[in-house]
Amino acid sequence: MGLVGGVLLLLVVGWLGFDALFQGHGRAPWLALAGMILIVPLVIAFTLRPAVFAGEDRLRIRNPFRAIGLPWGEVASLRSGYSNEVVAKSGRRYQLWSIP
Repeated sequence: MGLVGGVLLLLVVGWLGFDALFQGHGRAPWLALAGMILIVPLVIAFTLRPAVFAGEDRLRIRNPFRAIGLPWGEVASLRSGYSNEVVAKSGRRYQLWSIP
């Protein structure tokens, strides 16, 4: 559902932004361009990028700003509550922004 929401949000931002760029007067095109430069990367980072891949040999976590590869031998537990997290044997915790 996050992917659908992200795509719809990008479509709305693109539609309104390009309309203001090509039809706007005065400062409107520049403000629209600045808004799109600010909003589009954030929408992509928080809706389209997060993923969790459970392979045969490792768990790969792709969060908005970093990617983590964790071999299955290093995974101590997987917790689900209000959020999902992986706990490594070293004690480090990694939040999952997506569900495998």
